[in-house]
Amino acid sequence: MVQQLSRAEVEAAFREMGEALVRARKTAEIAVFGGAAIMLQFEVEFRTGDVDARVEAGDHGALMAAAREVGDRRGWLRSWFSEAVTTYLSGAGATAFHGSYPRRPAPACGST
Repeated sequence: MVQQLSRAEVEAAFREMGEALVRARKTAEIAVFGGAAIMLQFEVEFRTGDVDARVEAGDHGALMAAAREVGDRRGWLRSWFSEAVTTYLSGAGATAFHGSYPRRPAPACGST
């Protein structure tokens, strides 16, 4: 199965992940790389097969559980939220803040 995720779908998934973290009273911050980062940062019309990400701060386990829960609910491949990119990254690099999810006064999941 090949999946293609739109910007709206990824942002909705991030919102759902943030809401799950709020319910669990946890927080996390991620850095997004590759096609998903380009898709989120710029007004482009393409889709991505997955979100390449690194957990920068917060509760790693709670974030990954939220990603699995959201992916399962949406019928997405388990690999939709992938940390495989971390193999190719050096230490902490420069990132730019994109947004907080959910977009309320107390976000639980931030992406850079």
